[in-house]
Amino acid sequence: DNTDTPKTCADVIAKVKVLAEDPLNAAKEELDQLKQLFYKLHRTDVAAKREAYIAEGGVPEEFHVDTAEEDEYKALMSGIKEKRAEVQREEERQREENYLRKEAILDRIRAMVDNADKEQASYNDFKALQQEWKVVGEVPASKQTDLWKQYQQLTERFYDILKLNIEFREYDFKKNLEAKTRLCEAAEKL
Repeated sequence: DNTDTPKTCADVIAKVKVLAEDPLNAAKEELDQLKQLFYKLHRTDVAAKREAYIAEGGVPEEFHVDTAEEDEYKALMSGIKEKRAEVQREEERQREENYLRKEAILDRIRAMVDNADKEQASYNDFKALQQEWKVVGEVPASKQTDLWKQYQQLTERFYDILKLNIEFREYDFKKNLEAKTRLCEAAEKL
C-alpha cells in the first residue's frame, strides 16, 4: 500500500479537507477512492468498537455509534459536490448564452445571404461574422449539431452567392469592354 494512503477515518477526513479547499481540481477518481476507503475504515472501526462494547458486558442492542466523524466527512463531500454543481450550472448558463449569441450571428448571416440580390454581399462583413462565431465559446451539446449545420449551410450559400456575384461582375466587365472596343473601333472609322 502507498504510504500516502490514509490509515484512519480522521486521515481520510484530513485529506478530503485539503481537496475541499480546491474542489474544482479534486479528481473524481481520488474522491471515489477516499469514499470507499472512509467507509471501509469506518465499518472496521465501528465493528471493533461494537466488539469492545460487548466484551465489556454491554448489551448488543444498546450499542450506539458516534456519527461525528461520518457527519463531518459527509459535510465535506457535500460541500465539494455543491461547489462543483454550482460551477456546472454557471458553465451551462454560459453555454446557453453562447448559443443565443451564435443564433444572433446566424440571423445576421442569413439576412446577408437573403438580401444578397438587393445589395452586394460584403466578404469583409462575412469574415467578421465568421470571426465573431469562432470567438464565442461552447454551446449546449444538444444544440451543437443543428447550430453547426445551419452555420455550414449559410456559409455555403454565402460563398455560392459571392461566386455568382464575381461571375456576374466579370461578365459585366467583359460586356463593357466589348462595348468600349466597339465604340473605339467606330470612332477610329470616323
